[in-house]
Amino acid sequence: APGGAAPAATAGAAPVARPPNVEYQAAAHKWLVENQTREQGVVEVVVEDKNQSVYIYNCNDATINITGKCKGVCVDGCKKARVLLDTTVSSLEFVNCQRVQAQVRGTVPSVAIDKTDGLLLYLSAESLGATLTTSKSSEMNLSVPGPGGADDQVEIPIPEQFVHRIVPGPNPSVTSEVSDLYSG
Repeated sequence: APGGAAPAATAGAAPVARPPNVEYQAAAHKWLVENQTREQGVVEVVVEDKNQSVYIYNCNDATINITGKCKGVCVDGCKKARVLLDTTVSSLEFVNCQRVQAQVRGTVPSVAIDKTDGLLLYLSAESLGATLTTSKSSEMNLSVPGPGGADDQVEIPIPEQFVHRIVPGPNPSVTSEVSDLYSG
């Protein structure tokens, strides 16, 4: 600035790194796994009651191994995380994640994927009847046992492009089909 010093540049405050935490909240029947990174190694969660759920939050490049049958698993705000689990009674959810992987060794009846970019989901033969619900997500793939069994995995893209058509008439409606990009 003419006649004076240039104003000092102000940098935004760096995000505060929260400490890694793994705890069981008995009142809520919930395991809380948060802020894990590669430095913590494999995080082990041993579920002892099928009414317990597991909530995984803000984990970056971490591996979480869940053993036992649990009510459900929610993976929220994680990047490059890997989740291995035995069985869920209700659902496996991914919300606001980037480049995550999950492997179901037992069964999962439903999977919900919301605002997630990059998911590779390995399903066991027992989980092939699972329903998948997606919203605002991209780069999603399933890896399922092929004709040769568990050692012969087949990767299948989860469609993210659809063709919608208006059905005119007294009660107009909309039909949706998977885009031809996914025909094979």
